[in-house]
Amino acid sequence: KDIAILKSPFRCPFLALLVCFSTFYRVMNAIIAPDLVQDFHLDAEELGLLGSAFFYTFAIFQMPMGVLLDRVGPRRTISFFLLVATAGTLFLACANTFCTAFLGMAFIGAGMSSVLMGSFKVFVNRYPMRRFATLSGSIISIGALGSMLATSPLVYLNSIIGWRSTLIYSGLITAALSAVIFYLLDEGHTEKKKHMSQVSPHKQKMAIMKPIQILVSHLFFWQIGLMAFFRYGTFGALQGVWLGPYLMVVKHFHPITAGNILMMLSVGSILGSPLAGYLAEKVIRNTKFILMLGVGCYTLLLLPLTGIWNVESAIAYSVLFFFLGFFNGFGMLAFLHIK
Repeated sequence: KDIAILKSPFRCPFLALLVCFSTFYRVMNAIIAPDLVQDFHLDAEELGLLGSAFFYTFAIFQMPMGVLLDRVGPRRTISFFLLVATAGTLFLACANTFCTAFLGMAFIGAGMSSVLMGSFKVFVNRYPMRRFATLSGSIISIGALGSMLATSPLVYLNSIIGWRSTLIYSGLITAALSAVIFYLLDEGHTEKKKHMSQVSPHKQKMAIMKPIQILVSHLFFWQIGLMAFFRYGTFGALQGVWLGPYLMVVKHFHPITAGNILMMLSVGSILGSPLAGYLAEKVIRNTKFILMLGVGCYTLLLLPLTGIWNVESAIAYSVLFFFLGFFNGFGMLAFLHIK
């Protein structure tokens, strides 16, 4: 019991560090895209496909991940899938062909699919319900630091040791975090698990499928899901793949300048997520209104990227990207509705 008490304060910082690595992996392609194009002789279609490999497996694994977190627990689930992500980084770092690189990105996406949902599961198991919004907003905000690391710092590391060595070191840190998480977390809810182990396999399967059937039969599930599809779908594609090559190739910004501009997306997200939670809980106290306000502003801010007017200044792009990230951070409130 004393060891468990000592471990408790360290859970959240290490979970936040994992979310940092998850966001780092998902957006790093925007910075190393020129190197990927050169090393693997990619065209635009193949570059987009390689960048999306992370998101394909990340999305595919979410549904079984929920079942695993409920049945197996976050400790073993997160630890195991972090090792999968480690294998993916090594695959990608050593890749000589597009297929091997795609496989590496897919493994990274599968491994990192456990991190955010696993953290939410820990919050549900170990902390009062009233703290969920604050904890989830904070961990998403801190996790956005990972996307900052995938901007100018990654440009610097890439120029010093190359993207392959950077990935190898990242993979080794991910493996170390797997061991740390396995040590720090405990499964909890022992009595509930003991009860479930005594239930027949058929009834256990029914218990797993019933919540899924309830969810997909309700309109609110599809409303929140479609909003996430278009909000984070556009943000993830822009931040994770296309804005980096656009700034460097089309607008002819230096890689460091492009990295600094892209960093503003992360800075905005870091500030937007906790502020949205604060407004929803303490000021306006209307989660739906704050959520829709943020998503509406985010949508309007996408218009300058459609070519309605020409943007050339690095400062103008920085301001635009800051507010894109800021209002995208309001989307975190959807997790509170889901909870």
